[in-house]
Amino acid sequence: MERQWPLEPSSGTTLPAVLVLAPPTDLGRWIVPRGREPRSRDQDRDRDSDRERKDSRGPRRGSSDEDALRLREEGRTFASVARSLNLKRSNDALAAFLRAVRQRPDAERAELIGRERLRLDLLEARIRDRDKGDPTRLDRRLGALEKLRGSLS
Repeated sequence: MERQWPLEPSSGTTLPAVLVLAPPTDLGRWIVPRGREPRSRDQDRDRDSDRERKDSRGPRRGSSDEDALRLREEGRTFASVARSLNLKRSNDALAAFLRAVRQRPDAERAELIGRERLRLDLLEARIRDRDKGDPTRLDRRLGALEKLRGSLS
């Protein structure tokens, strides 16, 4: 006996998916289209948690830290460093730079921090000159600059 599917769902049920078959081939076989099976909510949750875990690890370390230090020493911005190293954000480039600086011996670290502070002083002068007519923007940018300075400590 053939089972008949309900035409209208009863409360809380869903209609079954309709399977469309192509006509038989020369060999007399029916062609069944291949498609994705619906995923369960557990599979979606597992996939999302895997993605979050990968994202939380941050950028790859190692040579990118040294590259970030080298590019910053060349005078590049953190946004430019991030683009060059295929990092998602300029904050990732800053973190790579800081990791590389912290790996250096004390004397070299002091020199690197001194040069970075000089770059930040020059940036502050440019910000103050450029944004003097917009106090809101000036305060926001100077606040971000102070965070950069604080990260060097």
